[in-house]
Amino acid sequence: MTAPIKDIKALRSKALNDLEVTYPVPRWVEKAGVEVFVTYIPADDPTVEKIIDIAAKREKGKEKVAIKTGDLQVQVDTCKTVTFVFSDGDKKVYDGFSDSDLATDLGVESPSARNTADALFLTDGDLSALSRKVLEWSGYNSDEINEAFLGE
Repeated sequence: MTAPIKDIKALRSKALNDLEVTYPVPRWVEKAGVEVFVTYIPADDPTVEKIIDIAAKREKGKEKVAIKTGDLQVQVDTCKTVTFVFSDGDKKVYDGFSDSDLATDLGVESPSARNTADALFLTDGDLSALSRKVLEWSGYNSDEINEAFLGE
């Protein structure tokens, strides 16, 4: 017996709405005594296309800037929430990197989603590693990721 089409559509819709993953942001516990988590939705082809476009427009000698810009784009496009869990158990949840309260609380002087994402990560390496992890979780293989970031 097969399920009616409308039931399959509802199941697919539920699966898509529930498709998310949460990763801890490195170093916050060790350096600040607070846990920080980012919940992501899957990256999609438009996000990867933006990264490829950034890589294609990079200037000679500015590859690292282009890669960081691509990493920040992944964060901005896929972040659903940012959650701080304090040592006393209190939590503060922000609605992604566009949340002006998050920018204010991080002390971002020129608030934008990219600047806020940049401020959350304590090192560029942590930003890069987590951006690639999100892309891999989203189903993009390492060759596609290298093409996106490096134009290879």
